[in-house]
Amino acid sequence: MKKVMMTLLLVAAFGVNGFAQKGMNGIGINVPAGVYDGFKFLGIGVKYQYNISDYFRIEPSIEYFPLHSKKGAIAPARYASYDNVNLKAFLNGHIFLMSPHPARPYILAGAGFAKWKYINRYYKGVPDYSKCFAYNVGVGYDIRLSQNFAMQIEATAFSSVGDDTGSLLKDFDHSNKFLFMGRIGCTYTF
Repeated sequence: MKKVMMTLLLVAAFGVNGFAQKGMNGIGINVPAGVYDGFKFLGIGVKYQYNISDYFRIEPSIEYFPLHSKKGAIAPARYASYDNVNLKAFLNGHIFLMSPHPARPYILAGAGFAKWKYINRYYKGVPDYSKCFAYNVGVGYDIRLSQNFAMQIEATAFSSVGDDTGSLLKDFDHSNKFLFMGRIGCTYTF
C-alpha cells in the first residue's frame, strides 16, 4: 500500500509541475511536412517558446525545407524541371483553450518571412529567388511528457503576400496560395 501511495504522490507532483505555466521558457525542434501546389516536402526547424500567461505563448521559429520538383510538373519551357529550397522565419502566438493541464489544445497564428530558391536544372542551373511576407494559422495540441519535456502536434495553413519574384519566376508567384502543413515538435522547458 505504501508503494501505491508513493507512486501516486510522485505522479501528482510531476504532473502539477509539468504544466506550461506563466513565465516558463522552452527550446526545441520541429519536423514539419506538407503539400504545396503539388509538392511534397519535409523540413527541420528550431524554436523558442515563452509563456506570457497560462493561456498565451509566443514562439519564434526558423524552419528549413529542401523541396524537390513534382513529377510530371507542367511548367513553362524555361522551367521544364526545377528544384526548390524554402526557408521560413516566423513569430507565432498560441492561445490555449484550457487552463494549465498536461494535455491541452491551442489555436495558433503568426507572421514572418519566407524565401524560396529555384534552380532550373535545364537552364544552366541558374538560381532565382522569391522573398515574401508570410502568415499562418492553425490548431495544435500541447502534451506534457514530463516536468521538462513537452510535445506539440500542429496542423497549419501557410500563405504569402506580395511575392518579390525574380525575372525568371513570374510564373511562380506564391501569393495567396496555401501550403498545408503538419508539424511534430519536442520542447525542453526550463
